[in-house]
Amino acid sequence: MIKPVHMKNLILFSLIISLLIGSCVQQENKFPQGAWKLVQSQGTRTDSSGNVVSINYHPVFTKMWSEKNFSFIGQWQQDTIIRDFYGGGTYKKLEGNRYEETEIYHWSRPKTVLNEKFKMLLDLKNDTLIQTYPVDDNGQIDKTNFYIEKYIRLK
Repeated sequence: MIKPVHMKNLILFSLIISLLIGSCVQQENKFPQGAWKLVQSQGTRTDSSGNVVSINYHPVFTKMWSEKNFSFIGQWQQDTIIRDFYGGGTYKKLEGNRYEETEIYHWSRPKTVLNEKFKMLLDLKNDTLIQTYPVDDNGQIDKTNFYIEKYIRLK
C-alpha cells in the first residue's frame, strides 16, 4: 500500500510534468509528446481454461509524454473495485508506427518485474491517438491477448 506522503509526491510530480508538457508548443514530429485523456479501452485475453474472452475495463486516466519519458495517473475500475492507477518510464519510437515503452514504475507490479519492455503500435488521427499492445517485433498483434486504448489530446 502506498503511504499518503508518497501518493502526494507522485501526484505533485505528475502535475508538474503535465504543466511542463502543456507549456510546450506541439509539433508533428514530436508525436506523441503532450497530454492525452483515455476515452475508450478494450481487449482480449486467454483465461485459465484456455478460452479467449473479451474484456472491457474502465480506467479514467491521463497519459503524458515528454521527449523521452511517459507517465500516467488516474483510477482503474473493474466491476465494483476502484483503485488508484499510475506508472511511468521511458519510451522510444521504432520504425513506422511501432513504439516501445520500458516501465520504470507501475502501481501493481512488484519491483522485480519493472524495466519490462512493451512493444506497441501508436496511430495518430487528428487529435486522437490509438495505442495497441502488446505486439511482436514485426508489429503483429496476438489476437488472444491484446489491448486497444483510444486517447484524445488535452488542450
